[in-house]
Amino acid sequence: MLFYNAIISFTALDLQSLNGFISSVQLLLATPGSSVTLLLLCCCLGLSVLCFYLWNSHIKWQKQNLELQSYIESNIRLEQFAEIASHDFKSPLRTVISFTGLAKKRLVDSNDKKVNAYLDLVEKSAIQLDNLTEDLLDYAQINAMTLGKSKFKVREMIQEVIDIHEHDIREKKADIVLSDIPEYLYADRRKIQRVFQNLISNATKFSKLDSKLTILINCRQLGRDFIFSFADNGIGIDERYLPSIFETLNKLNTNERFAGSGLGLAMSKEIIEKHGGKIWVESRLDEGSTFSFSLPRHDLEIAYDAKKELLVY
Repeated sequence: MLFYNAIISFTALDLQSLNGFISSVQLLLATPGSSVTLLLLCCCLGLSVLCFYLWNSHIKWQKQNLELQSYIESNIRLEQFAEIASHDFKSPLRTVISFTGLAKKRLVDSNDKKVNAYLDLVEKSAIQLDNLTEDLLDYAQINAMTLGKSKFKVREMIQEVIDIHEHDIREKKADIVLSDIPEYLYADRRKIQRVFQNLISNATKFSKLDSKLTILINCRQLGRDFIFSFADNGIGIDERYLPSIFETLNKLNTNERFAGSGLGLAMSKEIIEKHGGKIWVESRLDEGSTFSFSLPRHDLEIAYDAKKELLVY
């Protein structure tokens, strides 16, 4: 009877029952020949504590699993919405761009400068909105999609990025210098290529008009990480804006010469953090910027060949 009362006292899990449990143990200790009963009581007590913690852990695990499932479903819905919205936006936008271009051709001999200026403004605004829609879709996909890691050649990827931006690079007559680039990386190639595209695009976009652009892409090993850096001699960034530079839709320069949605660096941050790395920037106004990011190294990667290349356009 004392043993039963002790177990009931523990499982009730309140202060009064705990006092009752202690009293029951004291009575057991005072009763001759009660050592076996006390041993059984201690075993049952231990099992009760274990069951209590296992049950709590199960409840927490179930809650976390539901939260994770909700997060995954939310991301899937976000991606689906972004794709639908992108298509619905882009179709009429491209119609506007197309017909604006046709109207400009029909009015090529017109002396009405105001009409031509209005058409230029409409076309430019539609193109900007089209680019913003595309960037928003890319950003939604980056947040929703999982990483598809593989081993790939870094220089081949960089060359593809340079080919994409060939017009801008040639226009700026830029020097692109590769220094100590590893031969291979193990990562999501498409997403890492997007980071390289964003950083090279920024360097060409925010260059000085009165000096030759140089972009130095360097890599070094730090412990178990690769540290990539993109240094340029462009217009630089005011130090006041550095803490918020990677925020979504944070377009720091509103000058019409610098087109863009302000999503590129936010996307780059998401991609690098999904790979377990970090991204940061060092810059001074009128002195250029250095964007750097870390990527974890893997055994599948080969370290440096310490080769420096100068790509001149």
